Amino acid sequence: MVRPRGTRWQADVKVNGRRLRKSFLKRQDAEEFERRRGDTLSSLTVRRRSLRHQTLKSFADDNFGAIWGENRRPDFIENQLRDLFRVFREQTALSLIDTESVDEAIHGWRAQGLTASTINHRLSVLSKLLKYGLRRNAVDRLPQLQRQRISNVLERVWSHEDEEKAFLYLDHTGLLATRHVLQFLLYTGARKGEAYALTRGDVRDGWVRFDQTTTKSGRSREIPLVTQAAAAWTYICGLSDLAYSLEVVNRSTLVNHWQLLRDYFDATSDRAFVPHMLRHTCATRLVAGGVPLAQVMKWMGHQSIQVTMRYVYVAPKDLEFAAKVLGGARPMGLA
Repeated sequence: MVRPRGTRWQADVKVNGRRLRKSFLKRQDAEEFERRRGDTLSSLTVRRRSLRHQTLKSFADDNFGAIWGENRRPDFIENQLRDLFRVFREQTALSLIDTESVDEAIHGWRAQGLTASTINHRLSVLSKLLKYGLRRNAVDRLPQLQRQRISNVLERVWSHEDEEKAFLYLDHTGLLATRHVLQFLLYTGARKGEAYALTRGDVRDGWVRFDQTTTKSGRSREIPLVTQAAAAWTYICGLSDLAYSLEVVNRSTLVNHWQLLRDYFDATSDRAFVPHMLRHTCATRLVAGGVPLAQVMKWMGHQSIQVTMRYVYVAPKDLEFAAKVLGGARPMGLA
């Protein structure tokens, strides 16, 4: 409300529940100030109301850069969002995602046999999205996100006997290309996505180079090409001139052939019997062979040593080794 104050005119408005007073020489200037403030507050109210009804997908699309602009793997975030859209529905209002709906999603993911790590990745993306929504007044409160506990003991890896059994089966059934793809995965420890992105130029001079655009950490890495992996790669490259050599067995075909292995191993109900277990097998063998964890971390491309520590249960009795070193060592400078 505009009112006279001595020789001046005072504009009186409320901003966020607090009264703001400002004086002007002319009445029309005070009235113009009140009008502009009213228009601004009205537009903010309309915007907040629209945010309350903004859908999960539209909010994620509109604010992707603000939330994940510095992420080194935007494609990984996009994949996680697609999974979230399928569960919560793209057109669901962001403000309607509550603890109960999140719990139902977690229950469904568990029923699908997803690992705790995979579920936690999705929850992490959802959490960041909702926290940004809270800052922007698109949601009133955050739901509780029950992070999944990751066991330090991996349930399923291949023994050398399992490896021989699987490869003999694939050889006898004529699935030689698949056999060599699995052998390459096992003896590089590569994630399936990393391996399928390799070109002939990425495997040369006895080394395998994984580009930063394909790794989970967003950092490139190189590992030596061991004999078994080299033999598998040579065989695969000899089957075609494809730019991405492992595509000679496309991913859907690999899934179908893996299902044959599940049946052969009588593991149809074993949720841990998945191609990713070949990566676990590689890491387990490295640690069991006494390779230092820092080197295993570098080989596997883990983002932190804590991830590599999952494999310490198969490490040799390192304290006994340390005792031998200590007992046989002599102080420096003494004969």
